Amino acid sequence: MVGPGDLADRDVSGAPARADRSAAPESSSRVLSWSSIAALAVLGVAVAAVHWPALDADALSFDDEEYAGTNALVTNPSWNSADRFLIELLHPSSIPAYYHPLPMISLMLDRLAGGRMDHVMPFRVTSLLFHTATAVLVGWLLYLLFGRIAPAVLAGLLFGVHPLTVEEVVWLAQRKAVMAAFFSVAAMVLYVLFVLRQRRGYYAGSLAAFVLALMSKPSSTPLPLLLVLLDFWPLRRLSLQTCREKIPFFVVGGLGAAILAFSHRATNFLEAPDLSATPELLALVFYKLAFYAEKIAWPRELSGFYPAPKHLSFSDPRALAGAFGAIGAGAICAATIAKSRALPTGVAFFLVCLFPALGVFQFSWIFAQDNYVYLPMVGLFLPLAALLTHLWSRVAAGQRVLLAALVLSAASAEAKITRDYLAQWSDTVTLHRYMIALAPDAPQLRYNYGYVLNDLGRARDAEQEFRKAIASDPDYARPRHALAILLFDSGRFEEAAEHLEVSVRLTPDNVDVHRLLGHALLSLDRPDDAVRAYRRALALAPDDVESRANLASALARLGRPLEAAEEMKRALQSNVGDANLYYLLGDYWERAGRRDEAVAAYRRAIAIDPAHRGANDHLAALLQAPPTNR
Repeated sequence: MVGPGDLADRDVSGAPARADRSAAPESSSRVLSWSSIAALAVLGVAVAAVHWPALDADALSFDDEEYAGTNALVTNPSWNSADRFLIELLHPSSIPAYYHPLPMISLMLDRLAGGRMDHVMPFRVTSLLFHTATAVLVGWLLYLLFGRIAPAVLAGLLFGVHPLTVEEVVWLAQRKAVMAAFFSVAAMVLYVLFVLRQRRGYYAGSLAAFVLALMSKPSSTPLPLLLVLLDFWPLRRLSLQTCREKIPFFVVGGLGAAILAFSHRATNFLEAPDLSATPELLALVFYKLAFYAEKIAWPRELSGFYPAPKHLSFSDPRALAGAFGAIGAGAICAATIAKSRALPTGVAFFLVCLFPALGVFQFSWIFAQDNYVYLPMVGLFLPLAALLTHLWSRVAAGQRVLLAALVLSAASAEAKITRDYLAQWSDTVTLHRYMIALAPDAPQLRYNYGYVLNDLGRARDAEQEFRKAIASDPDYARPRHALAILLFDSGRFEEAAEHLEVSVRLTPDNVDVHRLLGHALLSLDRPDDAVRAYRRALALAPDDVESRANLASALARLGRPLEAAEEMKRALQSNVGDANLYYLLGDYWERAGRRDEAVAAYRRAIAIDPAHRGANDHLAALLQAPPTNR
């Protein structure tokens, strides 16, 4: 094993430091002194100050409601909720996707602290704390690796205030991304401390932090490979022995990957790459590489939603630029690796960490998101911090001031863009208008905006957004379903049925669509068609009380009261406390001439609700009439 003394024999670029030993201070100088602690504290304060407006932002994004608003386990904080989050490894029921219990528990605790959808500040306070801590950890990691606190803090500041970090703070559902990054960087810090201090406790702590990262988001799965890259450079201790040292990390990572594959396939979807479409797959990968590189280097037009190009191939300028950029970067790395391992390692770190989001494996309808590069960006700051340290070690004090001023100018420019983007999160309507302005033809945005407007009571505006979404993509079922609900509620049953019949074709497994179609058909006095719709809904969900009860109503309208009564009896097996259902059952028995059964049903309804007028009236009429049962 290479000890701390060996690190001092290398300069920050990874080459032997024969000319200038000052470039790589002894490991003993990397102990956190009061001055270095103060510098890291300043870094944290600066990062928090830049993101502070997030605490006043009220906007909710796509899946915030699913995570923190309508999620029963989050909105009802308890030990049972926490237990459910922790034990549901292969089939998470709260959020159908993958195993990530720690973010869900943290959101639950925020709810306990007063967080609600109309008061989201507690959620964002926690996210800001995690992001600030992550930026401080990045600064500490760079200090441990390169031994100079000022360059490390400057590089950490560039990471912490970068506009691509906005969504980790302000988007509630991205708690998983910021927590996974926090624990991943913590694992790297503890691993480097293990290398420098030779204490097994740091190794155990690093492994434990990796487990916590995996329990936050599977994006941390490549961490063992990242540690190997750190061994390659700047630690320069890569060997067969140090690879064996990572076996526990690879075992934990493999288990995490297996849990991810099973849970995602069981609750969502996970598709292996289609090797028959290799050119298109390569075009996709290079397109995304160019896209993310552009957003990192020139962060403009940031959004919570980036639409996929309609026809992706190498004829697309961005895909072509990505291919040539990758070839160029590879050539530069190959040409420079003999003199410096910094750039090749930083690029490899970025690519390894970003690989799950490059589209090789399909696991989401989302094409690209800022949070996908949150942790990978750390790799790009390794060579940058090495360069800053190299320059810092070789210039006079006055030139150091100039160097710091240049970096602070870049950080200020980042902070300005970050603040401008945060302003778009002031409220949900503003956020959606902003995103739609960047992608006016995106049906998902139009649908989501319509959903927001409808919740605000602006049904007419919502209807227009749903229609625009359908016009952009006629095969997108969600806006059709949402529009059909609006049409149904406003009594436009014929048009509602038309949209629902298309929705049934597009999403044949959606129980809600079949049920609503049955309602529309019944309202149009088409009970035969309504019966078929309700039966399709019940084939998918046999315990659906609403579909069962309405099927009974349709059968009764067709003059089949006995069948209606049988269906209503089945509905009551799942809802024995509904007085109205017993009243309807009595009505069907009465129509069928089954007086005793009708009387019993009415009496059951009255026992549940003594003031039920219909049951009381019908029971009185039956009791006054002579018996007709045979």
